[in-house]
Amino acid sequence: MRRLLSAVAMTAAATLCVAPLHAEDEGVGREIFLARCAKCHGENGVPRRIAKGAPNFTSAQWAGTLEQIEHSVKEGKGKDMRPFKSKLDPKQIKSVAVFVQSLNKDKECAGPCADPNRIEPK
Repeated sequence: MRRLLSAVAMTAAATLCVAPLHAEDEGVGREIFLARCAKCHGENGVPRRIAKGAPNFTSAQWAGTLEQIEHSVKEGKGKDMRPFKSKLDPKQIKSVAVFVQSLNKDKECAGPCADPNRIEPK
């Protein structure tokens, strides 16, 4: 009986750890993105002129993984994008990453466009 309970508990824990994010996470991420990121990255993920070198999140040339996007939000990018790790909690950071990833229709990208350090050509 202990083994069965242990197996059930481990399965439940594993399921919770890999559970996909829901649409509500994307909605929360959108709200945060509009409030904190859209000034440079544009409301729809197309960068504004003031954000030289910022990626176009809708472009097939750019498709970051969820982990890459989370890292960029948390740690910042270059000298222009400040880190948000002290301003957003981990769930908020993940929600922003989910929203940013949803802007790109070409989520299956290999090669240079999956490089987190890539800066799109102008």
